Amino acid sequence: MGLRGNLPIFIQKFLKNRFFRVRIGNEYSHRFNQNEGVPQGSVLSVTLFILHLSRILHVLPSSVSGTLYVDDLQISCQGSNMALMERQLQKAVNKLTTWCDENGHSLSPEKSRCVHFCRKRNLHPDPVIQIRGVDIPVVQEIRFLGVIFDHKLTFIPHVLHLRKKCERSLNILKVLSTTTWGADRTSLLRIYQSVILSRIDYGCEVYGCARSSILRNLDTVHHSALRICSGAFRTSPVHSLYVVCHQLPLHLRRKMLCAQYFFRLQCHPTHTLRRMTLPIGLGRLYNARPSNVLPFCERIKRSIADSGFPNVQICPIDFLSFAPWDVPQISFQNPFSEFHKSTTAPAVFQQLFCYHRLQFSAHVPIFTDGSKTSSHVGCGIVVAQEIFSRKLHNMCSVLTAELMAILFALEKISCFHTQKFCIYSDSMSALEALSHPHDRAHPLVLDIVCLLRNLQSRGLEILFCWIPSHVGINGNESADAAAKSATIYFERPLPYSDVKKWFSHHIKSLWQELWDQQTRNKLRTIHPLIAEFTAIFLALERISDLLEHKFCIYSDSKSALEALSHPQNGTHPLALDILCLLQSLQARDFQILFCWLPGHVGIKGNELADAAAKTATTSWQQPLPYADIKKFISNHVHNLWQISWDRQVSNKLHSIKPRITLWPALPVRELDVRMTRLRIGHTHFTHKYLLFGERVPRCNTCHVDFTVIHILTECPLFNHHRLNFFKTSSPDICDLVGERPHPNVFIFLKIIAFYHFI
Repeated sequence: MGLRGNLPIFIQKFLKNRFFRVRIGNEYSHRFNQNEGVPQGSVLSVTLFILHLSRILHVLPSSVSGTLYVDDLQISCQGSNMALMERQLQKAVNKLTTWCDENGHSLSPEKSRCVHFCRKRNLHPDPVIQIRGVDIPVVQEIRFLGVIFDHKLTFIPHVLHLRKKCERSLNILKVLSTTTWGADRTSLLRIYQSVILSRIDYGCEVYGCARSSILRNLDTVHHSALRICSGAFRTSPVHSLYVVCHQLPLHLRRKMLCAQYFFRLQCHPTHTLRRMTLPIGLGRLYNARPSNVLPFCERIKRSIADSGFPNVQICPIDFLSFAPWDVPQISFQNPFSEFHKSTTAPAVFQQLFCYHRLQFSAHVPIFTDGSKTSSHVGCGIVVAQEIFSRKLHNMCSVLTAELMAILFALEKISCFHTQKFCIYSDSMSALEALSHPHDRAHPLVLDIVCLLRNLQSRGLEILFCWIPSHVGINGNESADAAAKSATIYFERPLPYSDVKKWFSHHIKSLWQELWDQQTRNKLRTIHPLIAEFTAIFLALERISDLLEHKFCIYSDSKSALEALSHPQNGTHPLALDILCLLQSLQARDFQILFCWLPGHVGIKGNELADAAAKTATTSWQQPLPYADIKKFISNHVHNLWQISWDRQVSNKLHSIKPRITLWPALPVRELDVRMTRLRIGHTHFTHKYLLFGERVPRCNTCHVDFTVIHILTECPLFNHHRLNFFKTSSPDICDLVGERPHPNVFIFLKIIAFYHFI
């Protein structure tokens, strides 16, 4: 097995002199010596068992492939000649049996199953495979690692089994809440995501290739759960349920998860799926028969191409290039730690920098910086009075740009004959990431550490130092200007996290576009915005990298600021993330104020922010890191959702809530359920006729059908009540049941005797 040194001795002594006893009730057996196997419950038992059993795949013939997960083993052989495949599989089984006999294991014919995956309609024989002369049963379907594979790979048994299992779990939601009491909507949605939605998500990369008509069986579970969580009436449109609960449709969710998994594969160069390509002949066959489902990787590639996603490369992750005891330790200097930028004059920082340069005058100074705007990402370095800059993908994050600049500087250092260098960076997050490398670190951190070790092995002495930005330090200002004006592309793969973020944004925008098309939906006119919380969160993330400690955030979204000032159980999840980030910044002595200002009244900063938000572009021309791609994938899926919602022009909710985002739930379950039904436009009074086969209820005064909008805003019979409670006889539906409902809306409904019929 290639074990050397003291490790084999340690394992040998760990397994020797082991004893065990059997307990039945309160009685114990005599002590027995354990001569075989591993100690049960030991911290190394599972690892040693897997290490030992993994060698079983080495005995398989080249024509037979196999996969092993702990003790779940499957072998397969593909071809058009059944007799040939049967001989190859029998040969593999015989070798496995021999290996098990030699290593203290056994293959059980009773627990083994054989499946013949084939879509031929004519008569064709099943294989006959034996274990020690006993035939292995041939079945129509098999369960492997939680997914049921049927012999035609339609995944109908798996989807139906999954639906039945999830429908039983819906009872958990039913007993926790009703329309008048119980847990709030936020808690119910969290339970649904943990207990039910996680089951639907598991294996969707595999069973997602099933026909759309089959996958729609799971939509009923999704819709039922959202109705229970929101308390919506049974006739409520499903698109309204998605928007009210801020849950993606399952087809978009599967698309997002599959894309994230595909890009995550790109981080692992040795992964089997990454090396699999579709032969040209099969590609032509699939093109000629569009009804045939493509393999996973080819299916996702085409889906990504159809979404306008750029052809990018993902940074590989190889943390195992370092031994656990030999991970390089990088430290950086911070001569400005005792000074706060908000209370210190720039001249003081300049003097401190000059003093630091005096101490390290023998080291060549190198300044690095990264820059990111809505339409440009770049990095720049200044070394020996020379300025270099490179343009990066717009998908890259600020951290990626800063790390790219440091990596670019190290590559330039390798060409110099000088032996001592000091790299100055104004990104504290980048330097802290370099000082604490781990297995989930940014892939560029690992590249920098590898290159740094290589340079140090050549006798180079390289120091890192943090400096404040925009305080008049010439080298830093030049690097910043170079990063902002870079035009030459830096051809490097990108982290998965950057790509994931971009794709996530794209999905959200598609969802938003779908919602925008629901012009006749009652909810759409109430909910116009989707990104206010995101803008505040991004502002706080940017603040965390700056030296100043006093900030004032101006926003024209009063609803977002009110949600932050009054957190509760139903608060928007992103608002909770903002509060957590705000708390961490305040613990670092940051003073952050929030202020509301009106929009579109000529305030310069607000107009610039609004223009930047409206002109944000998506120019992707180069590979990205997985961390960045992951965020993009999520946004991409939500964009698809928005596009789908925009098409729902006849949906009543769309006119109230045109933009997809999560609104806070009311603290009282009964009021929250009634408000949800009013927003969706489906109540017991207005839509029970669909369930009981009755006539549509009509208004005797106006001679039109009763609707929520007609009752709340149009019917002249209630004008005097509207004047009393709303100060107008024709209020806007958005003001009554919008994100912040009118405080008198329920009193009005009780006065007109409609409250109990909702």
